[in-house]
Amino acid sequence: MPQNGLLRLNERVQIEKQVNEQCETYSSYVAAVTDTTLDLAAPLAKGIFVPFRVGEKIRVVAWPLSFITEVLERQFLPEPVLVVKRPESFSRVQRRRFVRFEERLPLTVQVLEKNDSNEQVVWEAKTETLDISGGGCLFLLERAVSEGTTLEVELFLPEKVVCRAKVTRCCPEDIGEKVRVGAEFTNIKRTDQDRIVRHIFQRQLELRQKGLL
Repeated sequence: MPQNGLLRLNERVQIEKQVNEQCETYSSYVAAVTDTTLDLAAPLAKGIFVPFRVGEKIRVVAWPLSFITEVLERQFLPEPVLVVKRPESFSRVQRRRFVRFEERLPLTVQVLEKNDSNEQVVWEAKTETLDISGGGCLFLLERAVSEGTTLEVELFLPEKVVCRAKVTRCCPEDIGEKVRVGAEFTNIKRTDQDRIVRHIFQRQLELRQKGLL
């Protein structure tokens, strides 16, 4: 993450731009830093460099901060980069801006129930995510759980992340007897949340480089 408002070389970022009235997001990294500019690695989409216009306004997300900047120049040597204005200020990324990424990751879910002043595990299930973001995840269970239910989850990135979550929705699968559960992280360490977001950035970058995203 940016330290004291400064971006580091090779720091993973995401670039957001408007395409046909839609906001598209692309993975990149900081290739160079000067007193007034940043060089951002030119992002790829399906193996093709994404076009950017000189003067175009873009949003750059360097979790957990973001900033609006302007494309000053496109350079192709020694590597393709976008030269943008160095930000004067940052905004904190809001939860609704978390990027949701489809990926199957091992997940252990404990369903908790409050008993007097204590919480106890009612049942436990091992499953995997359908998608994941810094704010929550979607997964399958063999049985339904009520909205608002508190969960203890263990997510493997492969490093383990343990946190509390709250069920936000539960609906039957189109096929089979399992249910699809959406959960929002409610008590998660900032460092663990950062690890999830960095993992997603890295996976997106890998897929874009292969032309699969």
